[in-house]
Amino acid sequence: MEIQEQAEDLAHRSAAEHPTGSDLYRSVSLRAGDGVRLSLNHIKPSDENGGAVLITPAMGAPARAYRRLGRALAARGHAVGILDPRGNGQSDQIPSHAVNFGVKEFLEQDWPAAVGWLRHAYPSRKLILMGHSFGGQLNSAYAGNHPEEIDALINLCAVWIHFRELGSLHHQLGGLFFYILMRVSAEILGYGPGDKLGWGSRFAKQHIRDWSSWGIVGRYTYRGGDMRACLRCVHQPVLAVSFSDDTALGPKKACDRFCREMSAAPITRWHLRPEEISKTKVGHFGALKSADAFWAKLDGWIRETVAAG
Repeated sequence: MEIQEQAEDLAHRSAAEHPTGSDLYRSVSLRAGDGVRLSLNHIKPSDENGGAVLITPAMGAPARAYRRLGRALAARGHAVGILDPRGNGQSDQIPSHAVNFGVKEFLEQDWPAAVGWLRHAYPSRKLILMGHSFGGQLNSAYAGNHPEEIDALINLCAVWIHFRELGSLHHQLGGLFFYILMRVSAEILGYGPGDKLGWGSRFAKQHIRDWSSWGIVGRYTYRGGDMRACLRCVHQPVLAVSFSDDTALGPKKACDRFCREMSAAPITRWHLRPEEISKTKVGHFGALKSADAFWAKLDGWIRETVAAG
């Protein structure tokens, strides 16, 4: 099943099982620093004793795909916000030849708006950034740049995406081909046609330029910034999770490499087999659906490492 189909299936199932009219759930409209309207899914906590968790999605996955995970954390007492970054899901600025942005706008405009809203709504709670895949990479850079704002990180399948880190030779060559295909397509069309290539939605040209340079040459820079320098400034507790059957998009080797870049951070590392969380398969998206045992483990780590100080 293609990535787009996995994310859409997860989102549709979540929306059907958890209608948005619930008293615990509401959609919040935010304004990024440059005025772009962003959508944040807010799920109220069941009690006053948890943390505040900002969930950021994988590249091309909509926020609604994370509602089951968000509701599970809220039911355990954590306040939850799920962000649709610009150009994604319900947020504005759909990429086109005339609409362009990249990692700089995510980190300097969108993330401050979401973090600021959650901090204002829950000032007494510890704030945890939980990022899936690309969302975890951006969260880690943001935490390095803003250590006073973030109390901990949970990275789900967040990896160093240079093609040489992607496991087997087959996956390395496949990754390199896809990075080049997306880069060339974006340069020709003025945007990355992820919706046509089985990868979520459209992506802005600068976004693809930033991301593909990480994948092709391993140069973790972006327009106006250096990801590696940001990662080396992370000192908050980090939980880094990968799964044994996520061999294409989240291989253990690539996750370990990403962790090594956060050399100043105390890192808890989980590499889990599906049976360890009562599932038959997990892959890249399986931890977001019907994963009660895994969600309970996340809650335990938050409470032991973060909420309890």
